[in-house]
Amino acid sequence: AFMMYPSQHTIQLQRYYGPLSLTPLPGKGRGLVSTAPLHPGQLALVSEPVHVVFDRLGAAPKPRQLHSQLLQHVKSGKLSRAQRRLLDLAYSGQQVQEEPDLNLGELFRELEQLDSCATTSSTTGPTTCSNDGGADEELLWRQVALNCFSEEDLDVGLAPITRAAAQACRTTAQGGPQLFSSPSSPFYGVSLQPQQQQQQQQGVSKEGSPARQQGRKVAKQRGSGSSSKGSRVRATHQSGGHTGLWVEHAWMNHSCIPNVVNYVWPGGSMAVRVSREVAAGEELSGSYLGANLAAPWQERRSLLQDQYNFTCSCPRCKAEADLPAAAQALLADTYTRTQQEWEPLLQELLLPAQSQKSSSSRAAAGAAAAIPGHGRQAQLRSVMQDIRQALLAAEEVFGDPRQQPVAVDAVSFPLFGAYELMGLASQAEQRLHASDMAASGSAKTRSRTSKHREPASDSGSRAPASVGTSVCEHLGSSTPREGEGSWNAAACGQACCALLAAACPGTDIHVHATLSWWMSAVECWGPDSRQAQVSADACRQVHGIRYGGDLTDELYLELVQSRLAE
Repeated sequence: AFMMYPSQHTIQLQRYYGPLSLTPLPGKGRGLVSTAPLHPGQLALVSEPVHVVFDRLGAAPKPRQLHSQLLQHVKSGKLSRAQRRLLDLAYSGQQVQEEPDLNLGELFRELEQLDSCATTSSTTGPTTCSNDGGADEELLWRQVALNCFSEEDLDVGLAPITRAAAQACRTTAQGGPQLFSSPSSPFYGVSLQPQQQQQQQQGVSKEGSPARQQGRKVAKQRGSGSSSKGSRVRATHQSGGHTGLWVEHAWMNHSCIPNVVNYVWPGGSMAVRVSREVAAGEELSGSYLGANLAAPWQERRSLLQDQYNFTCSCPRCKAEADLPAAAQALLADTYTRTQQEWEPLLQELLLPAQSQKSSSSRAAAGAAAAIPGHGRQAQLRSVMQDIRQALLAAEEVFGDPRQQPVAVDAVSFPLFGAYELMGLASQAEQRLHASDMAASGSAKTRSRTSKHREPASDSGSRAPASVGTSVCEHLGSSTPREGEGSWNAAACGQACCALLAAACPGTDIHVHATLSWWMSAVECWGPDSRQAQVSADACRQVHGIRYGGDLTDELYLELVQSRLAE
């Protein structure tokens, strides 16, 4: 995914520490604790990387690759003094951590002074700040293995945000209103810098080493004449998958019900926003598990023990471990069948060409062929019936996440994949059914019905009318129709979003799932339906959590359109 920038400029996100303290925690070492109430969408932290490796092909580089490049930078003295200071503070697995009472305010000022030293040095040769270049390879590997963060791609929503931020920066630099005063703003901490100064001011290497910031104020760009529709950023180190070391982010401990979301800007900085209400004195926690966050508690604990050598005792793990044995078995069985049985079967039925590439999918092809019935539609219905029966059994124990106002508990998150597959299968079955009707001569009837349908009204929706229009246009000529009970794509999408909101609100998959729910609701029930309005409101809310609560309607529209264009 290539990020769009204003020509001759790059967007940078400045280091920022919110109302946080680095506090010793019983049984956890140390962690980040809020010193004041924080609200969903509020910026808690911006961490600048010690080093980051980008892969423009969309694969997250391996930690060993990060370690190799970082080791070279340490030995050659390419790290700035601020980067060396942060590296010294990275956890290395020792029981007694150095500087346990580190004051974040003092550290912030120290890092700014070190940054100033780097940026006032010569721009044509090595930094004039002292750097002995020493390296302990084993220690460095432990720091990388225990603290690095990886993703397969940059957040698609950052493209419209960087474009809007560039325009806002130019407005501010020209004497316009201050737009960045609130940590809930998507532009907070943003500055605009010329690309021709980027390598000199920030020390960006060919391998994609971290950017160094110069100053804390918005750079004034007078008479630049640059356009907000600039060229694509160079894919050498700022596009696609990335693996890096962000020390302040790594200070957060793990929880299987995290209360923050984080993503990396193309320049290398990582933004961390609060995803739930956080009280003063409450710990900020992220997730170390990625997609495995949906796994049952036994598998999550095993993964964390193997990788990070600790046993998770978060509230969700404790609650799942306290469930009756039959309930635990139900969650584990549904999760396992989702991963190993239903997903390969549906992949074979819906994407037969791609699925033949793997041995598991070839095995699924044989299983799919053995399903009674004629044609893909009959096979698809058989798989859907199997998933439906499993979910009905689970709903008798954990409740129906589609029913409001049911308080969905995160312990049922392992069911997420089954609801997701059920929604995809329902949507595919609906379209196969429509295709069969067209083949049998019913296409003309549907065409006449579509022509006489009243135009949709956007009254009552709190989302911008243009956003609703974008959703309807994205659906093309699909005819809204009443859904079949509680198992159509929209109803399953609502269940998915309820589970995501309970387990990991504001994550990239939550944003994507909520937009999909909205589109499915429009398709199933029409744009004026109550279901469409509820999903539209949820979509706006989750965008605010991820990107900041002060989103304008125009920026929100661009964010939605960027997702629809994926």
